[in-house]
Amino acid sequence: MYEAYTNEEIVSKLPIEASSIGSYVSKGKLFIGSRQGHLITCNQNSADTSKLHYEYQVCRTFERRPIIELQVVESHDLIICLTDVHLSIHDAVEPFKLLDVCSKYKSISAFSHFVTESQTIYIAISARKHLHIFKYLLGKLCEINDCAPITLPDNAQAVVWCGVNNLILAFKCEFQFWDMDHFLHRDDLVDEKSMILAKSPTKVETIRTESNEIAPLVVAMSDLQIVAIRRETSTVEFFEPNSGKMITHFNNCKFSDQILSLTYHHPYLIGILPKNLLEIRYVNPPMLIQKIPLLRVSMICPGGSGIVYAASESQIWKLCSESQLQKNIRFLIEEKQFELAAQLAASPTQRTAINRQLAAKHFLERNFSKCFEIHNRLNTDVLLVLNLFPFLIPDKYVAVISRYAQAELQLFEVSSENITENERKRATQALIQFLVSRRAECIALVNQHYLDYNNGNSERILSTNELKRQEASLELIDTVLLKCYIKVNPSMVKSLLRSKNCCCIVSEAEKDLNQNRMFEELLILYEKRKMYRKYLELLQREVKKHETFGLKDIVHFLRRLKRDQMPLILEFSAPILSANIELGVQFLFIYSLLWMTKKQTQNKGAKNQA
Repeated sequence: MYEAYTNEEIVSKLPIEASSIGSYVSKGKLFIGSRQGHLITCNQNSADTSKLHYEYQVCRTFERRPIIELQVVESHDLIICLTDVHLSIHDAVEPFKLLDVCSKYKSISAFSHFVTESQTIYIAISARKHLHIFKYLLGKLCEINDCAPITLPDNAQAVVWCGVNNLILAFKCEFQFWDMDHFLHRDDLVDEKSMILAKSPTKVETIRTESNEIAPLVVAMSDLQIVAIRRETSTVEFFEPNSGKMITHFNNCKFSDQILSLTYHHPYLIGILPKNLLEIRYVNPPMLIQKIPLLRVSMICPGGSGIVYAASESQIWKLCSESQLQKNIRFLIEEKQFELAAQLAASPTQRTAINRQLAAKHFLERNFSKCFEIHNRLNTDVLLVLNLFPFLIPDKYVAVISRYAQAELQLFEVSSENITENERKRATQALIQFLVSRRAECIALVNQHYLDYNNGNSERILSTNELKRQEASLELIDTVLLKCYIKVNPSMVKSLLRSKNCCCIVSEAEKDLNQNRMFEELLILYEKRKMYRKYLELLQREVKKHETFGLKDIVHFLRRLKRDQMPLILEFSAPILSANIELGVQFLFIYSLLWMTKKQTQNKGAKNQA
């Protein structure tokens, strides 16, 4: 599809036979283990600025046995090394001092390590059909042995730790998903005596392989929180590490031939295939991106942002995506492949711009829900989103739109000429979901602000400008939400107007409710905003027009008014006395009686307190 990586040979002939590779990302180093037990350190020579030049050093005293696998623990400057007889821990800096050896268990078939947030290292190993868990403490490998080792059906050919809670074991005939959450307490330990077992790890799922004739492959895709598994010769499937269930919204990724080795380098899966070939595929949707021929390539590992290392027994290559990145992003945007372009984006600003283009594409394709899901995730300004519905923007906010850059506005200037009435209704319903979600966020922030302010807690108090921004957003959201409800869900109008935090613009709400002859809803608006005169004037007009309302409704409302509204009470009592003297006198008598009773109760309470 396009050239995702450029290929550069950095070592043309190694002095020894390579058997494994591991990268030290932060220092730009590549460690190469050999069948002789030697360690090669390969790094770029910074002195040569005219062109890229790599040099290597050989440590011949690293191990005395063939090295099977290397894993670098950058946070601790360590190398974990698996040989054909033991697991060892070394310093990751010259002279690569040996720190400890796990010699208790021979024939270790696979291992994996994980570093917690508090920088504690856990190591899981498979040996002699058992799973053992170690902790690296104060320069020593300490086995957590408060319970019997876990019995396995066979020696695991691969072990992958996905976060602190999930361990995936790959066997010839099956994959097992283990929950480690209750195995150890969350409190990280400072010495071996502090270890406390909660209970044994729990096996949550077993996935059978399609064939027991090929080595199983499993790769953790940490940024997506999923696991890629090769069960069948050339097909990769995706699973949820917590449950072991297949992820249904990811299609299987099928390579063009048998996958011999597999790694993940965001956003690609890179597989080594027969016939000296690297194949690079995008994950979701699965598609072929590039094929790179490399002579006798057999090993591959990520090397940090934009870099992947590949190796044969005698050569090392560096694959780099940085030089092609912007060119590839432009190509993908031209091809309307916005999802993939956003995955490649180098900066949050660029990623946001591409995702907005994707949202516009979804809108044009009438995938309204997906469009607003993206804007909700991006936290796009509500006013910007409303440019998709210019007829819904309140007059007060029309002038504010000019503050946005024209390039931003263009993504929201979508013609609605060809939108059918049914499509417009679906779009409005999707907009309602977006607005309701954003409304809940604004209300939570504002409520928390006032709660903390009243309690003297400054932790979550908003700045003056931020508070004004949130309150303005609420005003805009509620005003537009009212318009949407009137159009597609009138039964929700009363609920919105009665809500405690309703902030809609009164003039806009009046106009919309009057146009749609929603007089009961208009009365609710006036009452909530304490616009008692307008309430009574509207009620008085409707009494003359319809039988729906009567003088008793006016009387009922007047009774609820407080003493400070007495001029208004007397003003609107006069028409009641004219129309129905009995009802008018009854109202004035009852109101006076209620007021006097309330006054006496207040005076009595004051005397009791004294």
